[in-house]
Amino acid sequence: MKSVDLDPEGILIAQKLSRYYKGEFHYWHMETEDYEMCKSEEGISPKRMRILERITDDRLKPVVERIKAYETARYQEMLMEERK
Repeated sequence: MKSVDLDPEGILIAQKLSRYYKGEFHYWHMETEDYEMCKSEEGISPKRMRILERITDDRLKPVVERIKAYETARYQEMLMEERK
């Protein structure tokens, strides 16, 4: 399992990790529900948004669509704080 930030760079890193590690690979807290829980107002520039075009893993597509809709980054540290 691997957890990264819910921003274009983090999603791309997650996809690269899943391709690198052969066998079963699970994304940790990479669902749309997790994105919704990690409130942030940090906008994502158009240049960074274009990184999402490189995401091809179907398991990541729902959160990619949510990022495109809101155009904001979310950080999993906020998710952990929310669950305390």
